[in-house]
Amino acid sequence: MIGLTELLKNRKLAWGILIVSFLITIFFAKYARIDRIDNRLEDNVLPGEELEAYYRFLEVFGNDRILLAAFPTPNIDNELVRKLFKTELELLKHPNVQTVLSPVSPLRSNIGIQTLQDFDSFLEDNKQLNKYIENLKKTESFNRLIVSADWKIGGMVIRLKSETGDLVGSTLSEVKEIINKNMPPGTRITGIPEITRLIIDMTRRDQKMFSPLTILLMAIYLMYTYGSISTVFLPLYTMIADLIWTKGTMMASGNSINFVTSMLAPMIMSIALTYIIHVMTEYFESSRHVETFDPEILAKAIIHVHEPFIISALAVAIGFGSLIYQSIPSIAQFGTYSTMGDVLATILTFFIIPAGLVVFKNTGKQVRQVKWLEYDLEKLTRFLITNPFKVSIAIVILLGVSFYGIYILPIETSLIRFLPPHHEIQDINHYVEQNLCGIVPIEVLLESTGPRWTEVEMVQRVRHFQEEVASTPYLDRSLSYVDLIQDFDRMFSDEPNHVPKTEEEIYDYLSFYSSGVATDPEDVEDSNPKTASNTVRKNTYTIKMASFTPFVAGGMLGEFIASSAMTTHISLRLKDRSSRELVESFEIIKTLMKKHFSDLPVKATLTGRAAMWAEVTQNIAYNEITSFTMSFTIITLLMAVFFRSLKVGVAAIIPNIVPVLFTYGCMGLAGTPFSTATGMIASIAIGLSVDDTIHILCQYRYELSHNIEEMEAIVRTMVHKGRATFLTMVPLFAGFFVLTLSDFAPTKYFGIFISIGVGLDLICELLVTPIVLLAMKPFPIPHKTLKSEKPSPESSTEHHSH
Repeated sequence: MIGLTELLKNRKLAWGILIVSFLITIFFAKYARIDRIDNRLEDNVLPGEELEAYYRFLEVFGNDRILLAAFPTPNIDNELVRKLFKTELELLKHPNVQTVLSPVSPLRSNIGIQTLQDFDSFLEDNKQLNKYIENLKKTESFNRLIVSADWKIGGMVIRLKSETGDLVGSTLSEVKEIINKNMPPGTRITGIPEITRLIIDMTRRDQKMFSPLTILLMAIYLMYTYGSISTVFLPLYTMIADLIWTKGTMMASGNSINFVTSMLAPMIMSIALTYIIHVMTEYFESSRHVETFDPEILAKAIIHVHEPFIISALAVAIGFGSLIYQSIPSIAQFGTYSTMGDVLATILTFFIIPAGLVVFKNTGKQVRQVKWLEYDLEKLTRFLITNPFKVSIAIVILLGVSFYGIYILPIETSLIRFLPPHHEIQDINHYVEQNLCGIVPIEVLLESTGPRWTEVEMVQRVRHFQEEVASTPYLDRSLSYVDLIQDFDRMFSDEPNHVPKTEEEIYDYLSFYSSGVATDPEDVEDSNPKTASNTVRKNTYTIKMASFTPFVAGGMLGEFIASSAMTTHISLRLKDRSSRELVESFEIIKTLMKKHFSDLPVKATLTGRAAMWAEVTQNIAYNEITSFTMSFTIITLLMAVFFRSLKVGVAAIIPNIVPVLFTYGCMGLAGTPFSTATGMIASIAIGLSVDDTIHILCQYRYELSHNIEEMEAIVRTMVHKGRATFLTMVPLFAGFFVLTLSDFAPTKYFGIFISIGVGLDLICELLVTPIVLLAMKPFPIPHKTLKSEKPSPESSTEHHSH
């Protein structure tokens, strides 16, 4: 202690620590200012075969980021179709638009009209437009996709390029500008890219709001608690430095902020402040009656708290660190940088706070004291240790209710349902689903290593699968290359679901949808499907099926089948439902996939962004339970090793499990979904709450070692450390409560229930811990004395533990 006292007498060293920390903060600040936000799919789904299949889908067919535009079509006249054609041409010129499908797309892709001038020539003959519309009405593939069943609502499907990624803000603005400029009034736009954009906008808003508001709340709290400028500035600077160092490292490493890591800022600052309060409270209580700064008192305070401080910081790091091993990358990233923030908070607190106290020469006499809290803590603790049975029964009853809440806890990962229920996008989604089709796109990727998908048997397999999958709950549409074949056949045949009997005919039909083909169905050599030639005319050369020639890339055909005909996909559209309902539908689809394709050399995979998001629900609960169990076990063993007693480890963990169970019970009873964000509450809460328990156990052991009678030792411990517990829980509650201001449901719910968890932890720390100490007797009682006379409140509050 003498060496530490001598160091604390050196004001030049203290100033040096503050200056160096400030320079490092300036260095990291240039990186921390980077506003790079990206809710990438690969950061929020489970890696594995499903994700690899998704990438294979993108490689063959392009992006599945699809925008849907719905517009009124009271009269399909020249003016409307010209608007559609002009809009489509302008959209296709955009560098980030891959394809566009609308009621006029076949004119461009199949008939060969490529310019607005050619289109105007086409419109000069009204009979051509009427004939085209008549044929379009026979085209089942487009029903409820680009036109409603009653033909009163039209639709436009805009597929963005893969290079667009999730940072689609500028692209969407430009696409919407083109649509609003050319399309009829009342056109509405939705789709996964639009929903992703909204989430990114919400995340960006949260980033701008969370940090300043947290700093403001902490400043108000510190001013109320300590009452001087220096005791407000010093903690604020330390916790802001912690945030800047952590976020600066994160940004310098090339990472981006997503909706999970957007919650780091208030959490890191709140945790740092709790560590700071532990040190400052210990010192201010020690120097309560000292007029001038004494480095020896500060040294004693640091030595007294350093052991529980370090072990509690380690426990918090374990709670956060358990998230690193999550299979969902965004949660693993959250675990990595929250652990880093915790470690930095520990280091900065032990360097900056003592240095600042030396520079400003603060003492406990100069700060505000909360006397009423100490009196109330003594009364509460004496009541608890004299009535443990009543309190225990109440806790058991509440635990029973909580277990029921956990049992009924719903799980949800739907991006759409994470948006505010009264947001404009929800009305648009409902409008599109009611008039066209579901907005949730999923894909059945079919990869053959044997027969081509143009062979008759393979076409029939896909057709039968589509017919059977149509009865799947919530499924609105299925669309594949087989639908294109049947639509083309319907031009010549009265059979609604006829499939040609030879691969030559199938190839013939499909070639009509490929780029560089004949401009009209009649240009095919023989329009009769029953007598079609075994050859197909493509420009100036002839193709024989014996030596299969790939399709010409592009056109509508390229949307559904690869040029080699070895890979295809079936596009399914479902109405928005809860993740549980979607997963149930997916299981039905997967069962049908096995039924129809398992006996073939075919790899069938259900993929797409929406499918993988929903699939997360099957793993998220397991992953979170695994993380919590890991942190729970390691922290218990850590306590057992530190205190050299397994009984102490168990005693330390009991008051911290109870609030976690209460919190999830409240979530279940409130009907709040268990999501990617709220699932982290358990691991975070157990790490945060054990901090105060460790300080209480260390103080209790200290009281017993000074021959204080057991019950009196509990009272003295709770009065002395209960105050610090209360003072640290308040900023934690305030910091997390800031998150409730988010419009994004997972962030909002995380803020609400982690705040509730913090409040419950404070209550359980003050109510459960004394009962656990009394019942379990974690430390040996060094002597047995008669119950000492009840001291006055002054004697309890004046007692100091050094």
